[in-house]
Amino acid sequence: MVALAERSVEAGILSQEGRKPLWYEGEAFRELLVLHTSFVFYGIGIPHGDASPVITIPGFLNSDGHHFFLNSWLERVNYRTYASEIIMNRDLELNIKKVGGKAKRIYEHTGRKVHLIGHSLGAAIARGVGQEYLEYIESVIALGGPIDVDFEEAVDPFVLALGKAIIPSFRNQEEFARIKEQLIQPLPRGVRSTYIYTKDDGVVDWRSCIDPDQRATNIEVSGTHMGLIWNQWVYKHIAHILAGVPEKKLSTSLSSGLAA
Repeated sequence: MVALAERSVEAGILSQEGRKPLWYEGEAFRELLVLHTSFVFYGIGIPHGDASPVITIPGFLNSDGHHFFLNSWLERVNYRTYASEIIMNRDLELNIKKVGGKAKRIYEHTGRKVHLIGHSLGAAIARGVGQEYLEYIESVIALGGPIDVDFEEAVDPFVLALGKAIIPSFRNQEEFARIKEQLIQPLPRGVRSTYIYTKDDGVVDWRSCIDPDQRATNIEVSGTHMGLIWNQWVYKHIAHILAGVPEKKLSTSLSSGLAA
């Protein structure tokens, strides 16, 4: 794990081990406020895109509306966003097929491969789509998505219990085991992958959100699990990742972009 941390982008790294208490996620709303004071949110000082297609995939029990700010920002920096069409994300297998089918249609219509950005459970869906529909996928960006085979230990007990009560495939032990095994399989060659995580995560253990694949990029930021979709530094990283432009210097401070 030390080697993995050394391979990740490190700036202002926190010393917190494991998982923060779930109540810490209330800090996410501060990140939303800070986002709106950031130059990055208004497309200033970051590379813009080439109208490539992007599908954003919401987390557990969330729908596309939860990514309103992320999607509007992506449009502002010249990407064409597409809704996942997921309503209350709670069925991993069904939604992999739904998003994969949509990526296929976008590719057939535009001739361009699709970027996927998934948050939490949405990151697992993005990873599944990248494995099963690889010919239509350009890249996968996972925000706080556990990919460890032992992710039951990584997830907050209350969130895990809720997931097992609501997600159909989690209630079937054989299906659950198959999904966990699928999660740890590396993405195919040709599908770029980036995993953005926070050591202040109150939902999952940050160590389960790191991909050991040497081809993957792991990036640490400050912030909460919920706030990853509102985090100004996540947006900065996404802008560079999608544009294929290396960052000269990465910072993970949560101070206002206007003050930077």
